[in-house]
Amino acid sequence: MSANTYGSPSNTASKGPAKIFSWIELFGVKGYISNLIILLPALFYRGDHSSLNLFIGLVLFCLLTSAISCLNALGDVLSDLGHPKRKNKALPSGSVSEKTAQIAVMVLLLVLCRLSFFLPLSTIPFFILYFVINTFYSIGARNDPGMNGLLVFTGIIIRLFVGIELVDAPNEAVWLIMPVGFLVLTLAVGQRLVKLKGKVAIADK
Repeated sequence: MSANTYGSPSNTASKGPAKIFSWIELFGVKGYISNLIILLPALFYRGDHSSLNLFIGLVLFCLLTSAISCLNALGDVLSDLGHPKRKNKALPSGSVSEKTAQIAVMVLLLVLCRLSFFLPLSTIPFFILYFVINTFYSIGARNDPGMNGLLVFTGIIIRLFVGIELVDAPNEAVWLIMPVGFLVLTLAVGQRLVKLKGKVAIADK
């Protein structure tokens, strides 16, 4: 069944600002703030790195996370239809069709591959690893709270390694990963527990 049939005619025909917000939500733009972690190594290591490299690396990682956000939305569209709030998201509401979202994923990945030639070769494996891990998560591991926390932790670690490679920091720079990574993991697990507690409370009512 096409996503075009999910939403009501008014939702499907949404124009202007509503359409823009649908794409912003679909691309996971709010999550871009997490990608700023890539810049963190540059604050600790002031070497002869290129600011342009940092900028390109940040932009390309945002393209990657947007592609993954679209894939997650495509995987969730059917379950979102039965949720009182998530049914208003871009795909289940019909604001953006599934076919359009699939095309968007391909375009984002193609642009990412094309522009990746401007990045240091040492960063490419981390981009690939991030994509593979998140694809695995989207396919079937997202319902596991432990996997959710592990995904957040590995995502932070990968971003830090990308930043380290972009600034060509010395090997000792990896030590900044430890406190930042564990701090973020603690916050992510805490947030997840709060969400689970809220779901249990709702179910008990």
